[in-house]
Amino acid sequence: MSGPAIFPAVFNRRSEITVKDDTPLTDAGAVAPAFSQPVGVSRRCLLGGAALGLAAITLGALPVAQAADNAQDSALADFIRVSGVLTARQQLNPVLSGLIFGEMKKEDPAFADQLSSLAGVIHQPPAQWSASMTTLAREITSVWYTGLIGSGDTMRVVTYEGALQFSATKDIFIVRSYCPNRPGFWASQPSGWRV
Repeated sequence: MSGPAIFPAVFNRRSEITVKDDTPLTDAGAVAPAFSQPVGVSRRCLLGGAALGLAAITLGALPVAQAADNAQDSALADFIRVSGVLTARQQLNPVLSGLIFGEMKKEDPAFADQLSSLAGVIHQPPAQWSASMTTLAREITSVWYTGLIGSGDTMRVVTYEGALQFSATKDIFIVRSYCPNRPGFWASQPSGWRV
């Protein structure tokens, strides 16, 4: 199907020919009456409606996202407070706190609920804690001091240099992340030493 040679035409999906001045033509090439023009949505209206819809959905989801962020922030604040009590530290690295918190949540989906329970009794004597709270307190303390989370084949390193086990000798020894000599060098007596 082709339009008259006189008019530069563009085909649309309704098998009509539309002239560049938007005057619809029938297949035969005659001008259609104005009342029979197809009703359609312009690209501008479609994009504008889509943008408004997207904005409405996004703005409607903001309170939900903010509530989730507030819950996350509250749980992280509980974690930092509980960790401070368990490790007897006034200041813990906030970035490392977030990493450990995130990894512990991945390890155990019920972690946030258990943490909330532990946070409620953290200032009570440990003898009054339930067995699950005692276990959770040990896990949190272990991750902070060793930098490791999980067990067996699923064990992961969250931090090495940031592990609290090195804090006692931090002013004397460098926390090395490599072996300063050949493997097993510490097994032999150092040269120049008499024991």
